[in-house]
Amino acid sequence: MKKYKIQVLIGFSLFVFGSVQAQKTDQFLSLDMGGGLHSMQYSLQNGKVKRQFGYGFHLSYSYFFNSHWGVQTGIGMQKCRSEATLNYQSSTSEIDSDGDSYEFRNRFDNWQEKQDVYFVDIPLSIQYQKMLGKKFGILAGLGAQISIPAQAAYETTGGEMVTTAYYSQWNVELYDLPQHGLGSLTTKYKGDISLNPSYSAIAELDGFYQVSEKIDVYAGCYCNYGFTNLISPEKKIVYQPDGVYNGILASDQVSKVDLLSFGLKVGVRFRINKVRRSISRKKGSINEAQTAEHSGPLLPAGSVKEELGIEAAKTGSMNEVQATEHSGLLLSADSVKEELDIEPVKSEIKTSVNKEETPIEKARQISDSMNLEFSFNSIELIKEQDSNFKILSNLLKENQEIQLQIIGHTCNIADYETNMIVGLKRAEYVKSKLIELGVPPFQMEIESRGLNEPLFENTSEENRAKNRRVEIKVISK
Repeated sequence: MKKYKIQVLIGFSLFVFGSVQAQKTDQFLSLDMGGGLHSMQYSLQNGKVKRQFGYGFHLSYSYFFNSHWGVQTGIGMQKCRSEATLNYQSSTSEIDSDGDSYEFRNRFDNWQEKQDVYFVDIPLSIQYQKMLGKKFGILAGLGAQISIPAQAAYETTGGEMVTTAYYSQWNVELYDLPQHGLGSLTTKYKGDISLNPSYSAIAELDGFYQVSEKIDVYAGCYCNYGFTNLISPEKKIVYQPDGVYNGILASDQVSKVDLLSFGLKVGVRFRINKVRRSISRKKGSINEAQTAEHSGPLLPAGSVKEELGIEAAKTGSMNEVQATEHSGLLLSADSVKEELDIEPVKSEIKTSVNKEETPIEKARQISDSMNLEFSFNSIELIKEQDSNFKILSNLLKENQEIQLQIIGHTCNIADYETNMIVGLKRAEYVKSKLIELGVPPFQMEIESRGLNEPLFENTSEENRAKNRRVEIKVISK
């Protein structure tokens, strides 16, 4: 293991370096474990090999360049086991202590030996992911792996070995002389195995389920196939006349050993993208993580003070917010009085698109035509636009390289931080509408600009109404 410490260090350094590069693209830390046939694959000249059950676990880091493609590296461990059974008779020429030549014979009757090896794995693979539904998706990987033997040992488990000495010059075969190492042997032998690193091709196919925006669970199958010989072929015999047991893998019975493992696995992965959690007054934005702290009313009663001084219109005035009657309106009935004589939006929303345009241009055309305005202190749209939401969601589901930046805005009533929260909840509402239509959450980012970027000066109620909006920007990875 010591001579491979440089390879382990390099691989682990790449893993650590990658895991701290959290940007806006999807990045995950994954932990999985699996089991199946993990064995050394080889052939015996005079016997058979039986593959055994093994297991492994890995800690991995994935970085996705876009919504589909990424790379993965990490570090892990797997245990491999094989069992060999010998049935044959060997013969070698030897010289005894008196200088007479003889033939050392060794007969193996169901002689069994198991080999256990622990490998440290360092993989590097290309990954592909695709959503198949609102919560379900597939994840595939293909790449290479170096497996470094950390511990390798053998142990005999059964059978009989019978040794004799045949002197052809006298036509005599000596046996049952234990003082000379001749006779029936059932001794249990143990020892270490010297192995080389294995360079393997690896593949996996998993199905995953989004438990939350930060956590996925997955299950699937995997396969590792080694291309390099784990042993340096030896010309030793399994058991020497001087009583030394060399083991099967170090003998002339084996010429090539490959690593082979395949099976089923389960795992969990955690999205590790950086998320800003504080309000920035300079940039005037707040992100979606902030909403976790504000699940109650958007504005507390009495928090808004405004000089109205406006006569009621012919249609009369009314309290804009009545929390007991409207779930989306969150102020008490007497806290705010506003003039609501706002002309309805007269412009028609165009839902048709040019078939010759690219998907991202179509999505941009739809999003630009959507007039997403909200009532005062409300997170519900004044005018629902189900057809536009449906067209936009279909474009996003069919073209997952398209990303949306959903930005919430408010008028200037109430304080700065309250408006930042209101804007974010509005953006979150729009995102939830698209998620309900099957759009994967990773295709959307939300933030709030609050009162920082009004479309019109907040000098009248009509202008303030137009500033209470959500803006959808179409981008691509």
